[in-house]
Amino acid sequence: DGALIKDSKIAATAGGGLVLLSSNTVSSSSNTAVDNIFTSAYTNYKLVMNVTGSHSGTQFITIKFRTGGTNNSSSSYTSGVRTFRINADNEFEQRTDTGTDWKLQGWDGSQSGNSVSLDATIFAPQVARRTGLTGNWMADEVTNQQGGYCSATFEGTTSFDGIDIICLGGTWTGQINIYALAE
Repeated sequence: DGALIKDSKIAATAGGGLVLLSSNTVSSSSNTAVDNIFTSAYTNYKLVMNVTGSHSGTQFITIKFRTGGTNNSSSSYTSGVRTFRINADNEFEQRTDTGTDWKLQGWDGSQSGNSVSLDATIFAPQVARRTGLTGNWMADEVTNQQGGYCSATFEGTTSFDGIDIICLGGTWTGQINIYALAE
């Protein structure tokens, strides 16, 4: 049995759990890059975010992985999103194969106060094998609420130590946290 003390916070490590590694309050930001977050101490990670977007068109949450402080923009990112519109009886999906980033969720523009929450697990980004992601999200577009799920794979065996979470199509304000999943 043991405990990990990081940034004056205690996280129990016996039996697993979440260990907060990075807490990011963002304001009118178009991206959040976090380096040296993925290490051999943990295999899997949790990304939890709640932001409000500022934009005039469709806005997306996208991810690029980093090594040594540099974004990996190779065409090895594949991702898929399934969306369920809550206030109307329709569904839609978006797929990206051989993209240069993961597109995890999008929401409409031309409204103020749109917010989005994402809860995603990132699998093995620091291990030299394919990195994966699964997640759920909810968007409150003021007049159009929607939810959905996403999944993604990096089709290579690159070992990453950082992540760039990008607000494609505008800026966001809110909270972005990264946790390790203790084993």
